[in-house]
Amino acid sequence: MIRSLRSALLREKSRWARADGFTLTELVVAMSILGIVLGSVITIFVAGIRAQAYASQRVAAQQEARLAVDKLRREVHCASAATPAAASLSASVTLTLPANCPAPETSVTWTAVSIGGGAWELRREGLTVARDIVEGGTTFRYSAPTGSSYGALEVDLKVNPRVGESETEWHLQDEIVLRNARPTT
Repeated sequence: MIRSLRSALLREKSRWARADGFTLTELVVAMSILGIVLGSVITIFVAGIRAQAYASQRVAAQQEARLAVDKLRREVHCASAATPAAASLSASVTLTLPANCPAPETSVTWTAVSIGGGAWELRREGLTVARDIVEGGTTFRYSAPTGSSYGALEVDLKVNPRVGESETEWHLQDEIVLRNARPTT
């Protein structure tokens, strides 16, 4: 019995001795292929994460600009006069608000202010209401009331969370009527 056990162990030992393993070259090739595949997969994931982050930035910038223009629209509808800065196309406009307006102020100034690097902010009375505005992208043009029409304020915002990449700009334009600026007769 000991002899049969011994012969069984010798058979197993010789079988293990004949078993082939991987050579160093095979291991290096396998690891290289694995590295290339994993590198490609990681690159795809990183590109997807960056695209999602940019899409989120763009949506946030657009939403912020829409909310700012909505607030401006409410104030312009209530205003009795609008006074842009010296030029007809200006980055600043002051609205005169009558007593029946819900705002506590009698006048409100909206301004596009440079914050450096080609980026601008839209501010109401010095408080930021929209970021990611492009340089020269905010203009106010006022048309005074005439005999048959109310006064109107044209607003043009260029929104871009990536300043310097013009292909990603988004324009928000509106013509807002001053309902309390009566036509002159």
